Amino acid sequence: MTFRKLIWFLRRPSLYREMLRRLSADVRRTEGDREKVRIERARAGSWCEANADTFEDWSAAAGLNGKLVSFQESHPTEWRAALEKADSCPVRMGGSGHVDLLYNACLHLKPETVIETGVALGWSTLAILTALSEQGKGHLTSIDMPYPGRRGDRYVGCVVPDSLAARWTLVRGTDRDLLPGWVRNLGGLDLVHYDSDKSPEGRAFAFELLWPALRPGGMLISDDVQQNFGFQEFARGVSQRPWILRKPNGSFAGVLIKPASSV
Repeated sequence: MTFRKLIWFLRRPSLYREMLRRLSADVRRTEGDREKVRIERARAGSWCEANADTFEDWSAAAGLNGKLVSFQESHPTEWRAALEKADSCPVRMGGSGHVDLLYNACLHLKPETVIETGVALGWSTLAILTALSEQGKGHLTSIDMPYPGRRGDRYVGCVVPDSLAARWTLVRGTDRDLLPGWVRNLGGLDLVHYDSDKSPEGRAFAFELLWPALRPGGMLISDDVQQNFGFQEFARGVSQRPWILRKPNGSFAGVLIKPASSV
Protein backbone atom coordinates (compact mmCIF):
# COMPACT_ATOMS: atom_id res chain seq x y z
CA MET A 1 0.00 0.00 0.00
CA THR A 2 1.38 3.43 -0.91
CA PHE A 3 1.88 6.11 1.73
CA ARG A 4 -0.84 8.21 0.11
CA LYS A 5 -3.37 5.38 0.39
CA LEU A 6 -2.35 4.68 3.98
CA ILE A 7 -3.01 8.31 4.95
CA TRP A 8 -6.35 8.12 3.13
CA PHE A 9 -7.38 5.11 5.23
CA LEU A 10 -6.09 6.60 8.49
CA ARG A 11 -8.45 9.54 8.01
CA ARG A 12 -11.43 7.16 7.81
CA PRO A 13 -11.79 5.13 11.04
CA SER A 14 -14.80 3.24 9.66
CA LEU A 15 -12.45 1.66 7.09
CA TYR A 16 -9.68 0.54 9.46
CA ARG A 17 -10.63 -3.13 9.08
CA GLU A 18 -10.29 -2.85 5.32
CA MET A 19 -6.95 -1.08 5.74
CA LEU A 20 -5.66 -3.97 7.88
CA ARG A 21 -6.93 -6.53 5.36
CA ARG A 22 -5.06 -4.78 2.56
CA LEU A 23 -1.87 -4.36 4.56
CA SER A 24 -1.95 -8.05 5.46
CA ALA A 25 -2.48 -9.02 1.81
CA ASP A 26 0.42 -6.79 0.73
CA VAL A 27 2.75 -8.48 3.22
CA ARG A 28 1.81 -11.97 2.01
CA ARG A 29 1.86 -11.18 -1.72
CA THR A 30 4.95 -12.34 -3.63
CA GLU A 31 6.21 -11.54 -7.10
CA GLY A 32 5.11 -15.04 -8.09
CA ASP A 33 1.58 -14.18 -6.97
CA ARG A 34 1.64 -11.06 -9.13
CA GLU A 35 2.78 -13.07 -12.13
CA LYS A 36 -0.06 -15.56 -11.59
CA VAL A 37 -2.52 -12.65 -11.60
CA ARG A 38 -1.10 -11.36 -14.89
CA ILE A 39 -1.28 -14.81 -16.50
CA GLU A 40 -4.84 -15.43 -15.33
CA ARG A 41 -5.95 -12.01 -16.59
CA ALA A 42 -4.60 -12.82 -20.04
CA ARG A 43 -6.20 -16.28 -20.07
CA ALA A 44 -9.54 -14.99 -18.80
CA GLY A 45 -9.57 -12.23 -21.40
CA SER A 46 -8.95 -14.73 -24.19
CA TRP A 47 -11.66 -17.01 -22.80
CA CYS A 48 -14.19 -14.17 -22.82
CA GLU A 49 -13.27 -13.26 -26.38
CA ALA A 50 -13.80 -16.87 -27.47
CA ASN A 51 -17.02 -17.41 -25.54
CA ALA A 52 -18.77 -14.07 -25.86
CA ASP A 53 -22.53 -14.17 -26.42
CA THR A 54 -24.61 -11.73 -28.37
CA PHE A 55 -26.96 -9.35 -26.60
CA GLU A 56 -29.78 -10.89 -28.61
CA ASP A 57 -28.99 -14.45 -27.52
CA TRP A 58 -28.91 -13.39 -23.88
CA SER A 59 -32.19 -11.50 -24.23
CA ALA A 60 -33.88 -14.55 -25.76
CA ALA A 61 -32.65 -16.81 -22.96
CA ALA A 62 -33.80 -14.26 -20.38
CA GLY A 63 -37.26 -14.08 -21.93
CA LEU A 64 -37.01 -10.59 -23.43
CA ASN A 65 -37.93 -11.92 -26.88
CA GLY A 66 -35.54 -9.56 -28.61
CA LYS A 67 -37.17 -6.40 -27.24
CA LEU A 68 -33.97 -4.50 -26.46
CA VAL A 69 -33.91 -0.79 -25.69
CA SER A 70 -30.91 1.54 -25.93
CA PHE A 71 -30.73 3.64 -22.77
CA GLN A 72 -28.89 6.43 -24.54
CA GLU A 73 -31.38 6.60 -27.41
CA SER A 74 -34.48 6.33 -25.23
CA HIS A 75 -33.25 8.92 -22.70
CA PRO A 76 -31.12 11.40 -24.68
CA THR A 77 -31.70 14.33 -22.31
CA GLU A 78 -30.76 12.35 -19.21
CA TRP A 79 -27.76 10.87 -21.03
CA ARG A 80 -26.43 14.29 -22.04
CA ALA A 81 -26.90 15.64 -18.51
CA ALA A 82 -25.01 12.67 -17.10
CA LEU A 83 -22.18 13.12 -19.59
CA GLU A 84 -21.85 16.77 -18.60
CA LYS A 85 -21.61 15.86 -14.92
CA ALA A 86 -19.08 13.11 -15.64
CA ASP A 87 -16.96 15.42 -17.79
CA SER A 88 -16.86 18.01 -15.02
CA CYS A 89 -15.63 15.48 -12.43
CA PRO A 90 -11.95 16.21 -11.64
CA VAL A 91 -11.30 12.72 -10.26
CA ARG A 92 -10.95 9.59 -12.35
CA MET A 93 -13.56 7.18 -10.97
CA GLY A 94 -13.41 4.17 -13.25
CA GLY A 95 -15.64 3.05 -16.10
CA SER A 96 -19.33 2.32 -16.24
CA GLY A 97 -21.13 -1.00 -16.08
CA HIS A 98 -23.06 -2.39 -19.04
CA VAL A 99 -25.75 0.32 -19.02
CA ASP A 100 -28.01 -1.21 -21.67
CA LEU A 101 -27.79 -4.66 -20.08
CA LEU A 102 -28.81 -3.30 -16.67
CA TYR A 103 -31.58 -1.13 -18.08
CA ASN A 104 -33.11 -3.94 -20.12
CA ALA A 105 -32.75 -6.46 -17.29
CA CYS A 106 -34.66 -4.12 -14.98
CA LEU A 107 -37.38 -3.44 -17.52
CA HIS A 108 -37.85 -7.18 -17.96
CA LEU A 109 -37.61 -8.32 -14.34
CA LYS A 110 -39.58 -5.41 -12.85
CA PRO A 111 -37.63 -5.96 -9.63
CA GLU A 112 -38.76 -5.00 -6.17
CA THR A 113 -35.31 -5.29 -4.57
CA VAL A 114 -32.02 -4.55 -6.31
CA ILE A 115 -28.54 -4.39 -4.82
CA GLU A 116 -25.32 -3.23 -6.42
CA THR A 117 -21.76 -3.08 -5.16
CA GLY A 118 -19.60 -0.33 -6.57
CA VAL A 119 -21.03 2.99 -7.76
CA ALA A 120 -18.22 5.30 -8.92
CA LEU A 121 -19.85 8.09 -10.95
CA GLY A 122 -23.13 6.19 -10.97
CA TRP A 123 -23.75 5.10 -14.56
CA SER A 124 -25.11 1.69 -13.57
CA THR A 125 -27.08 3.33 -10.78
CA LEU A 126 -28.62 5.75 -13.26
CA ALA A 127 -29.72 2.94 -15.57
CA ILE A 128 -31.24 0.88 -12.76
CA LEU A 129 -33.02 3.79 -11.08
CA THR A 130 -34.44 5.04 -14.37
CA ALA A 131 -35.99 1.64 -15.05
CA LEU A 132 -37.37 1.43 -11.50
CA SER A 133 -38.87 4.90 -11.85
CA GLU A 134 -40.52 3.97 -15.13
CA GLN A 135 -42.15 0.89 -13.67
CA GLY A 136 -43.23 2.81 -10.57
CA LYS A 137 -41.86 0.35 -8.02
CA GLY A 138 -38.68 -1.12 -6.64
CA HIS A 139 -35.70 0.10 -4.61
CA LEU A 140 -31.94 0.03 -5.18
CA THR A 141 -29.40 -0.34 -2.40
CA SER A 142 -25.82 0.53 -3.41
CA ILE A 143 -22.71 -0.27 -1.38
CA ASP A 144 -19.66 1.74 -2.32
CA MET A 145 -16.18 2.42 -0.97
CA PRO A 146 -14.45 5.29 -2.78
CA TYR A 147 -11.11 4.68 -4.43
CA PRO A 148 -8.34 4.86 -1.79
CA GLY A 149 -5.93 7.73 -2.24
CA ARG A 150 -8.27 9.80 -4.38
CA ARG A 151 -10.45 12.71 -3.35
CA GLY A 152 -13.54 11.30 -4.97
CA ASP A 153 -15.93 10.86 -2.05
CA ARG A 154 -18.27 13.67 -3.01
CA TYR A 155 -18.43 12.58 -6.65
CA VAL A 156 -19.77 9.07 -5.98
CA GLY A 157 -23.05 8.75 -7.87
CA CYS A 158 -22.79 12.29 -9.24
CA VAL A 159 -24.50 11.47 -12.56
CA VAL A 160 -27.68 10.37 -10.75
CA PRO A 161 -30.22 13.22 -10.68
CA ASP A 162 -32.04 14.15 -7.48
CA SER A 163 -35.33 13.17 -9.12
CA LEU A 164 -34.36 9.48 -8.82
CA ALA A 165 -33.08 9.58 -5.24
CA ALA A 166 -36.34 8.43 -3.60
CA ARG A 167 -35.74 4.85 -4.77
CA TRP A 168 -32.07 4.78 -3.80
CA THR A 169 -30.13 3.98 -0.64
CA LEU A 170 -26.38 4.65 -0.88
CA VAL A 171 -24.30 2.97 1.84
CA ARG A 172 -20.63 3.84 2.21
CA GLY A 173 -18.23 1.07 3.18
CA THR A 174 -16.80 -2.29 2.10
CA ASP A 175 -18.47 -5.46 0.88
CA ARG A 176 -16.95 -7.56 3.64
CA ASP A 177 -18.16 -5.24 6.39
CA LEU A 178 -21.59 -4.34 5.02
CA LEU A 179 -22.81 -6.86 2.49
CA PRO A 180 -23.75 -9.70 4.89
CA GLY A 181 -26.00 -7.45 6.96
CA TRP A 182 -27.68 -5.79 4.01
CA VAL A 183 -28.34 -9.09 2.22
CA ARG A 184 -29.89 -10.45 5.40
CA ASN A 185 -32.03 -7.35 6.01
CA LEU A 186 -33.22 -6.94 2.44
CA GLY A 187 -34.43 -10.53 2.20
CA GLY A 188 -34.98 -11.86 -1.32
CA LEU A 189 -33.22 -10.08 -4.18
CA ASP A 190 -34.47 -9.76 -7.75
CA LEU A 191 -31.37 -8.30 -9.38
CA VAL A 192 -27.72 -8.02 -8.34
CA HIS A 193 -25.06 -5.89 -10.01
CA TYR A 194 -21.55 -6.66 -8.75
CA ASP A 195 -18.90 -4.06 -9.59
CA SER A 196 -16.60 -3.78 -6.58
CA ASP A 197 -13.74 -6.08 -5.44
CA LYS A 198 -13.01 -7.98 -8.65
CA SER A 199 -10.34 -10.28 -7.28
CA PRO A 200 -11.26 -13.99 -7.31
CA GLU A 201 -11.52 -13.86 -3.51
CA GLY A 202 -13.71 -10.76 -3.56
CA ARG A 203 -16.07 -12.25 -6.12
CA ALA A 204 -16.30 -15.56 -4.27
CA PHE A 205 -17.09 -13.84 -0.97
CA ALA A 206 -19.87 -11.73 -2.49
CA PHE A 207 -21.36 -14.31 -4.86
CA GLU A 208 -21.69 -16.89 -2.09
CA LEU A 209 -23.81 -14.38 -0.17
CA LEU A 210 -25.78 -12.95 -3.08
CA TRP A 211 -26.68 -16.04 -5.12
CA PRO A 212 -28.66 -17.82 -2.35
CA ALA A 213 -30.54 -14.56 -1.67
CA LEU A 214 -31.50 -14.17 -5.33
CA ARG A 215 -35.11 -15.12 -6.04
CA PRO A 216 -35.85 -17.71 -8.77
CA GLY A 217 -35.82 -15.98 -12.14
CA GLY A 218 -33.55 -13.22 -10.86
CA MET A 219 -30.18 -12.23 -12.31
CA LEU A 220 -26.66 -11.77 -11.00
CA ILE A 221 -24.67 -9.42 -13.22
CA SER A 222 -20.92 -9.07 -12.66
CA ASP A 223 -18.75 -6.47 -14.34
CA ASP A 224 -15.28 -6.97 -15.85
CA VAL A 225 -15.33 -10.77 -15.85
CA GLN A 226 -12.33 -10.75 -18.21
CA GLN A 227 -10.02 -9.89 -15.31
CA ASN A 228 -9.93 -13.43 -13.87
CA PHE A 229 -11.94 -16.66 -13.74
CA GLY A 230 -13.78 -15.84 -10.50
CA PHE A 231 -17.16 -15.43 -12.19
CA GLN A 232 -16.76 -18.43 -14.49
CA GLU A 233 -15.68 -20.70 -11.62
CA PHE A 234 -18.62 -19.62 -9.49
CA ALA A 235 -20.99 -20.33 -12.40
CA ARG A 236 -19.51 -23.81 -12.69
CA GLY A 237 -19.89 -24.35 -8.95
CA VAL A 238 -23.62 -23.59 -9.02
CA SER A 239 -24.07 -25.47 -12.33
CA GLN A 240 -25.29 -22.44 -14.26
CA ARG A 241 -24.51 -21.26 -17.75
CA PRO A 242 -22.46 -18.01 -17.69
CA TRP A 243 -23.59 -15.42 -20.22
CA ILE A 244 -20.65 -13.29 -21.38
CA LEU A 245 -21.56 -9.96 -22.97
CA ARG A 246 -19.15 -7.48 -24.51
CA LYS A 247 -19.47 -3.91 -23.24
CA PRO A 248 -19.09 -0.89 -25.55
CA ASN A 249 -15.57 -0.30 -24.18
CA GLY A 250 -14.46 -3.83 -25.12
CA SER A 251 -14.49 -5.37 -21.64
CA PHE A 252 -17.07 -7.96 -20.59
CA ALA A 253 -20.00 -8.34 -18.21
CA GLY A 254 -21.21 -11.73 -17.01
CA VAL A 255 -24.77 -12.78 -16.24
CA LEU A 256 -26.19 -15.70 -14.29
CA ILE A 257 -29.94 -16.34 -14.47
CA LYS A 258 -31.37 -18.05 -11.39
CA PRO A 259 -33.47 -21.00 -12.55
CA ALA A 260 -37.19 -20.57 -11.92
CA SER A 261 -37.23 -23.90 -10.10
CA SER A 262 -34.45 -22.94 -7.66
CA VAL A 263 -35.14 -22.86 -3.96
